[in-house]
Amino acid sequence: MIRKRLPKSVTVSLVTICIISAIVVKYYSWETVKEEAFAIGTEQGILRGKNLIENKQGESHREEKHEETKRCKPKKNVVFLKTHKTGSSTITNVFNRFGERNKLVFVVPIEKQNRLGWPWFFQEDHMIHYNNIKPNILCSHSRYNRAVLDRVMPKDTVYVTILRDPVAQFESTFSYMTFGEILGISNETDPLEAFFENPKDVLVNYILTQDLRINSDRLKLIRNGMFFDLGLESKDFDNMEEIRQNIQRLDREFHLVMLMEYFDESLIMLKNLLCWDIEDVVYFHHNQRKKTQKRNLTSELVTQIEQWSGADKALYDYFKVSFLRKLSNQTPDFFRDISVLRKKNAALRDQCLDSTTEYGDYQDVEIQEFKIKKNLTKAMKTSCDKMTWNEVKYLGYFRYKQKKLLTTKTSSRTLWDEIATFVPFI
Repeated sequence: MIRKRLPKSVTVSLVTICIISAIVVKYYSWETVKEEAFAIGTEQGILRGKNLIENKQGESHREEKHEETKRCKPKKNVVFLKTHKTGSSTITNVFNRFGERNKLVFVVPIEKQNRLGWPWFFQEDHMIHYNNIKPNILCSHSRYNRAVLDRVMPKDTVYVTILRDPVAQFESTFSYMTFGEILGISNETDPLEAFFENPKDVLVNYILTQDLRINSDRLKLIRNGMFFDLGLESKDFDNMEEIRQNIQRLDREFHLVMLMEYFDESLIMLKNLLCWDIEDVVYFHHNQRKKTQKRNLTSELVTQIEQWSGADKALYDYFKVSFLRKLSNQTPDFFRDISVLRKKNAALRDQCLDSTTEYGDYQDVEIQEFKIKKNLTKAMKTSCDKMTWNEVKYLGYFRYKQKKLLTTKTSSRTLWDEIATFVPFI
C-alpha cells in the first residue's frame, strides 16, 4: 500500500491542535484539583467528626435540614462587632473558618496592626484596601462606627455582636488586662476590692503618676467596656437618656445580639440567621483562664461593679430580655440543634485534642492552650489546628493570602498566555 505523506503545513497544524488540547485539559484540570484540594483540606476533618455521632435519626434530621436549606441561601456578608472578654474570640474563630472555607474576603487591619483602629472609632484608613473589592466579613477588634461600616461593607451585611453579664465581664477584664498592676495596686491583698474603695482616686493617681502612652488603650475598658466597644462615648456613661437612645439604636441596627451565658443557644440563633449548617458553628473555647484564677465575688463587690458599669448593666439587661423572648419562641428543632452541636463539639474535642491540659502565660494570666493529638491524618490535623487558631494567627494568614489572591486576580495569566508559553510561534 502506498502511503501519502501529509503536507508539512497540515502536520504542523495537527501537532499544534494536539498541544493546545493538552494544555487546555491541563489548565482546567489543575484549577479543578486546586478547588477540590482546598475543600478537602478544610472540610474533611469536620465531616469525620460529624460521622462519629450520626445515626438513623441523624440521617432523617439532615434530610429535613436539607429541605430547609433549599428555602434560604447562606449569608456571607457579616460584621461581627467584637466585645472584650465575652467569648468573642471563640466566635471570631467560627467566622474565620467559615470565611476561609468559602473563599471570602476579610477586613484586615493595616500592616503591623491586629486591631482595626481600636480604641478609636473604626475608619476606612484602619484597613487594607484590595483594588476596590468590598469585603465579606469583619470580625477583628474595632469600635462600632456604623456610618463608615456602611461605606465599607456590602448593603446586605448582617450585623451581630455578643454581650456578657457585666459583673463577670468586668472581673474577667480586670484580671486579663492586669489592671491591678497597671494602676499600682497589685500589692494589695485584693486589688479588685482595693480599686473599689475609691475608683476615681485610683484613676486620678494613675493619670498623675504614670506615662499615659503605655497602657491608656487597655484602660478604655476599665468602665463600661462593652458599651465602649459598641460606640458609647465615655462622657455619656452617666447620661441615662443617651444610654437609652443608644440601646434602642443598637437594637435597630443589629440583627442579633448573642449572650455568653447562652453560648450554644446563641450559636444556633446565629446559624439560623445566616442560613448556615451546624458544622459551620462547631467550636473550641478560646482564651479561657485557669479555674484557680477565677474568683467568687461578694455581694458588696457585685453591687459596686453594677453601679460602676451602670451603662453596661443597662445594655445587658435590655438585650437579655430580648434574647430570652426569642428563646421562648423557638421550636423543638432549635433545641434539638443545640443538642447536636454539643455532641459534635464533644466528638471533635475527642478526635482533635490531647486530654492533658496546658496553660500559657499572657500578661501574667494563665490561659488554657490547645494540644493537638499526634498521628492524625494530614487533612484532619489541618482542620483541628485551624479550630485552635487565635485571631492574630488567622489575621497573619489572611493578610498574606489576600495580598497574593487579589494581586493574582488583577494580573492573572489567561488561557492564551498558557498556550503562548508552549506554542510561541502561534
